[in-house]
Amino acid sequence: MHKQLVAVAVVATASMVTALDAGIIDIVSDNQNSSNGPANSYGGFVGTLEYDWVDGGESLLTITLENTSQFDGRLVALAFNDDVASDWAFDGSISNGLSNAWQGLAGPISTNPFGDRDFGASVTDSWLGGGSPNAGLAAGETGTWVFRSANASDRSALDFFTQADLVVRFRGFSNDASDMLPSTTVPGLSAMPLLGMVGLARRRRR
Repeated sequence: MHKQLVAVAVVATASMVTALDAGIIDIVSDNQNSSNGPANSYGGFVGTLEYDWVDGGESLLTITLENTSQFDGRLVALAFNDDVASDWAFDGSISNGLSNAWQGLAGPISTNPFGDRDFGASVTDSWLGGGSPNAGLAAGETGTWVFRSANASDRSALDFFTQADLVVRFRGFSNDASDMLPSTTVPGLSAMPLLGMVGLARRRRR
């Protein structure tokens, strides 16, 4: 069984947790809509998207993903939209599990065949940057990307997700392929119980 299918199976068998009240939704890669087509989709991820509005009007968007790729592919970039805020900035100082190469991207970011995105992060200075993918998140590893905004309004994680339209890029497969994948929600299920615990611990520290 492919690794991303195993991840989906884990999602389906996890304990039922309603995370919307906590500002968290569960997400998983939509391999049926891969840039390569479903038959040649080698990337994969499972994780959470958390949206928090904090005192002072600042908002935090926290994307936590486990790379479930085949052939040791590396997660090298991600991008999303937001029609409300115009100033989402990647904060590497409070992100976790990532190499120092990760840096923020500002749009318009061409994520063809998925159109353009407003904001993102990459191990290079662009969405389609070349060079070695080794600074990306390796298969089996989990990373957390945190973005800050002073202009995002107070809303739920699910409200945000309907606009975000997250897209993730993979490179470095041992079969020389690359892959780009959108995300989809997993309603009512905890995609990764451990990630939920990490989220709770993070909120308690605030």
